[in-house]
Amino acid sequence: MLPLLALAAGVAALPRAHAEELALLAGATAPDGHWSGVYYPSEQSSVTYGWELEYRQRILQYLDASFAYLNEGHLLGHQRDGGVAQLWAVSPRWRDRLGFAFGVGPYLYFDTQQTDQPPWFRNYHGVGEIYTGSLTYYAANGWFARLSLSEIHAPGNVDTHMLLLGAGYRLDQLFHEQTASEREQLDTPSRHQLGVFGGETVENGLGSSKSASFGIEYRYRVTSHVELSGAWLSEDDGLDGRHNGVLGALWLENRLFSPRLSVGIGIGPYVSLQEHRGEDGELAPSVVGMGAMTMSWQLARSLLGRLTWYRGFTQDDQDRDVIIMGLSWDWGR
Repeated sequence: MLPLLALAAGVAALPRAHAEELALLAGATAPDGHWSGVYYPSEQSSVTYGWELEYRQRILQYLDASFAYLNEGHLLGHQRDGGVAQLWAVSPRWRDRLGFAFGVGPYLYFDTQQTDQPPWFRNYHGVGEIYTGSLTYYAANGWFARLSLSEIHAPGNVDTHMLLLGAGYRLDQLFHEQTASEREQLDTPSRHQLGVFGGETVENGLGSSKSASFGIEYRYRVTSHVELSGAWLSEDDGLDGRHNGVLGALWLENRLFSPRLSVGIGIGPYVSLQEHRGEDGELAPSVVGMGAMTMSWQLARSLLGRLTWYRGFTQDDQDRDVIIMGLSWDWGR
């Protein structure tokens, strides 16, 4: 988590660059034939799907940084996904249309693996390495098409190759359309937010059971790119039914092409306020680590909508995703 946060912090703290890109890619994932130094049998090396949502920003003339969510699909006995942060060496564009880039960085992954004992799965976490070459064709209207080939090394886990094809948009095309009032708002963001939210909890098991979630959240802006939050979360989750918890997080946020849109990543603890049991019959831990991604849109001067995805990671197979959205009131400009 620390390598991802360090690079993401650097991206968030950059001054607004006129080269911000958002892309969605999909394709295929395949194991490379080796697993922890042991040959991975070819008859088990089935190809599965894969997809990626990537935000990329220019740092220097020929250097980019990116942050992405990567899903490697369902390999045999593995359901693996996670967060990726990369630095990119970028070539000059051929005829201002075709560009090549090579990226490298850490891959923080979450892997649900099948086992031969109840509850028939285990949740593993780790940090791997990802190397990517991408070829991008830029159209004149801000859209682009991208082809990427990645090699993922995950010590103690399956190494994979991913071939993805997709499209994206240059957000700086929209940045030029800001009005004077929007720029003024960008310079004076609110310091306080209080919101309500609802959504869904998904257990990271083989069945991916789902349940309802809701709660309230308070956020405080420390600096232009750093926020603190505290939230109460209620989940209808596990064999014991509904349980409550408190979430705390440190956030790195950045406003994109419009002062109305903000994205960020966060990390912090989730503290359970009551005992509950998972599908394996064991008591869940009282403290769970949470990583998160969030996006907000300013609907009015003092009202914004927010979408947040939390990924909970534990040591006893209680990993979960919490996907919530809601409305917040902000004040204190």
